[in-house]
Parts: sequence; C-alpha cells; structure tokens
Amino acid sequence: MLRSRSWSTPHLAVGLLLLASCADQNPPLAKYVAQSMIFPELTLHQTASHRTSDSVTTQGAYRGTTSLLLWGQGRLLAVNLATSKERLLDIPWATAVVLAAIEHSTGEIEAVVAVRDGARIVTFGTDAHAQNIVRLPARYQFEAATYAGGRWWLNSPDSLGNLWMSEWNGERLLDRGTIDRKIVLNPLSPAMAHLSPHGGDVLVTMLHHPFATFLIDSAAQSTPRRLADLDSIALAQLTESSVAANWISLRAVSAGEGIVQVLADLNSDRRVLVTRDSSGKRIRAKLLTAPLGFLTSVDAHRTVLALRATTAPEIVEYAVTWRAPH
Repeated sequence: MLRSRSWSTPHLAVGLLLLASCADQNPPLAKYVAQSMIFPELTLHQTASHRTSDSVTTQGAYRGTTSLLLWGQGRLLAVNLATSKERLLDIPWATAVVLAAIEHSTGEIEAVVAVRDGARIVTFGTDAHAQNIVRLPARYQFEAATYAGGRWWLNSPDSLGNLWMSEWNGERLLDRGTIDRKIVLNPLSPAMAHLSPHGGDVLVTMLHHPFATFLIDSAAQSTPRRLADLDSIALAQLTESSVAANWISLRAVSAGEGIVQVLADLNSDRRVLVTRDSSGKRIRAKLLTAPLGFLTSVDAHRTVLALRATTAPEIVEYAVTWRAPH
C-alpha cells in the first residue's frame, strides 16, 4: 500500500540544510509544508512524501492528474492520488521490462515495454487491462524511453555499441542522431543511458564515467548536443577516484529553470549533486551524504519526484526554485 507520510527528521542525512518541519497525518498523499534543502543555485522544498509499495522495486515514476505511476522489474503500478488505492496493471508478457509510462487526461495509461522479441507501446484502459498494443520494429533493442513534446523518445545500441536516438511519430521511428560511445565513455563501460523530458526536449544521461549529458532539441532536426561536463579534476576530488569506477549517474531531470543530476556511489550513500542552468552551459557540483536520486519532473517541470531510501524507500515530491548564476 502506498501511504502518505511526513518526512521523519531524525533520518535526514548529514549535509542537508533543514529549515522547517510539520505534517498532517490524515489525508492520503497529502501536501506538506516541510523541510527545504538548499544547494548551490537551487532550492528544493518538500511538499509530500509517499512510501513506496512492496509490489514494485521502483526504477521509474510519473505523476499524472489522478495517478502516481511506479514501475520496475517488469511491473507497473498505478496509485490513485485521492484514495491511495493501488492497481497493478496487467502486462501480458512474462519477460516484459517497463521502460517508461505516462497517464493521459482520459485516465488511460500508456507505457513502453521491452520484450525479448522487440518493444511495444501499450495503452491500458481504466480497468487496468491492455486495450491497444503497438509493436515497434523488432530489430531494435530499446533500453530507455521517455515522453516529451507529445511523443515517445527511445534509445537503442547499434552494432558498434553507439547509442541511436529515435522518436516515434505514431507511425514510424525517426532518426534523431547517434552518440558515439568512444567519445563519452570509459572503454570498459557498457553504452547505457537514461532519458528524461526537459520541456518538450529530451535529456540523455550516460550512466558511466565521465557521466556525459546531452540535450535533444525536439523542434530541430539536430543531433544530440553535449551539455557542460564536470571538470575532471573536480570530479575526481568529489568522488575520491580518478576514474569513478564505483559511481554511476542517475538520470538528469528538468528542474524549473535548471537541470539537476545525481551521481551515486554504489558502495555508500555518498552522492554528487550536479546543477546546470536550463541551457546546460553553466555547471556546479556538491558532495552529499544522502540516499537520494531524482526520477522525473512534473507540473511544467517546477516540481520533481525523487526516490529516497532511509529506513524504507519513499517517493518524495519537491517544489523547485532556481537562482540564476552570479
């Protein structure tokens, strides 16, 4: 059961500045006036926290008008924001991996699902059963997807291990450029990436060192543009490693007038919070000790969802304010 709960102050990690705390324990998925976290140029104000369901190991999330969607390990869960009632959606393939999902204004839920023989775009009705299935070309093995600008965006490794970016226009896949793995990755790292919306555009975040992030302009037929990278010396100082072998990047997320990204140490709760301006040209970073990672943005990108793990994993909602660099 996904339940609303207040942020418990004793479990907050070192390195975050706490400004206030109060809670209303009664309404399901209630809004709270709660702690704020101050980072360079960015303020995240917690407005709600939701305990994750035991039904799903959360790898992605989406908050629509009526539902909170959570997915992971081939399962897709819809939680009613008004009642907290859960619906486990019926995915008709045993080998399915959910890449992304959204809720339409009609209440229908649409998801990109990877299966052994290709990927599908599945539309679920209000009864939680699949009512429409579109099969994407089977020759592509898609590893990530996101919905931006009214359409789906996907990535797939090509025969050389580069990342091919594409968009689905409802009838066919359109080529949106390739990211050369030799330029952006440690030679020993697999070519893997996250996708997330940034307005109508798309952010592409490489999982492995040097954690490069790209922006795809949805309105222009241009190739992915690389955003500012962390200085290699500064990155080594923050991660205490010259190659950051034990670190991965979580997805970069649109946050108001800026972009936030978290680098995670696989062996501890250490995180590096990376902030950029909306164009991606200015960049700063701060070392934290907090089991936190961003999942997606909502409400015209002025609210973000994060996964936070203390005594139990929670989906945390933050209102975002952003100060221009000075």
